[in-house]
Amino acid sequence: MRFLSLRRSEPPPPAATCRHPRLVPRVRGPQALEDDARAMGFVCHDCHREFLPYVVRDRRVVEG
Repeated sequence: MRFLSLRRSEPPPPAATCRHPRLVPRVRGPQALEDDARAMGFVCHDCHREFLPYVVRDRRVVEG
């Protein structure tokens, strides 16, 4: 278990440093690529965090 002790200092979570400027929709097929209303979710290309559709409006995260 020595390998576990080597990873003690981890970087801060991505959500603490990323403002999610580039959200890309996750879709099931090519027919839904241009329609954000049909997206299953959104992924930030910088920190790779995923968001549900009801949290995103105009490809921006809605706080609150």
